[in-house]
Amino acid sequence: MRRPDIRDVGRANWGPAPLRWLSAVVCPTPAQHIVFQASVRAVQEHTARLQRLAQARHAHVQAWRLSPVIEALQALRGVPCTVAVTLVAEMGDLTRFDSPRELTKVIQDISWKAQVRLCKRYRRLVARGKHANVVTVAIARELITNGVSL
Repeated sequence: MRRPDIRDVGRANWGPAPLRWLSAVVCPTPAQHIVFQASVRAVQEHTARLQRLAQARHAHVQAWRLSPVIEALQALRGVPCTVAVTLVAEMGDLTRFDSPRELTKVIQDISWKAQVRLCKRYRRLVARGKHANVVTVAIARELITNGVSL
């Protein structure tokens, strides 16, 4: 069965307008329509799950003793809650550093370890015969879903 060439020319977000458009899509065969609707429901369920996790994280952050640090980090441009929480969880108590320079060295060490690990994984997957674009997407997905874990 071929994948139908159904494309929306709007933005790539899951707001009300794209969802209305998706609900109006009619596939060429009933089987394709069932699979299409199941895929849409899967994305909606995943989006709802992410929202529930974000709400739970927000509730935990509010009760955390390091909540003021999280809020201060979020005041920086490009630092959403997830990044701030991950950074603080990874770094621990920032008062253990005598100076910002000391903190910078720690961040560079963490970044270098992540770089080495991800490069090693990239080379290993390419050596196993995976296409370079597929490997790049796998590495990007790991960064998005798991963050940079050591």
